[in-house]
Amino acid sequence: MKFSTQAVDRDWVICGAGLAGLSLAVRLLETRGPDERILLIDPERRREYDRTWCFRDGSQHAFDGLISKRWKRASVLKHNQTVETHLKGRDYCMIRSDAFYAYY
Repeated sequence: MKFSTQAVDRDWVICGAGLAGLSLAVRLLETRGPDERILLIDPERRREYDRTWCFRDGSQHAFDGLISKRWKRASVLKHNQTVETHLKGRDYCMIRSDAFYAYY
């Protein structure tokens, strides 16, 4: 790996280009405009299916089209009894990394 001591003039430097880093970059561009100068630093070039991200969803966002699985109900084991519940508009969603990397 090569390192540089050259100065970089950017508005934002984000370390890590996984879901959190890329989500932050997308949000900055959406809220502050396309003229923001963003530098993403990540030691890996990811493109394959190497992970998934799951989260509770309750509103539209930039990643709606990338959701590969959505659960509207959840089951929890409590005191040796299974309790099922409806997630009431806050679905549990999954995004596959290969779809996410291909999109961004």
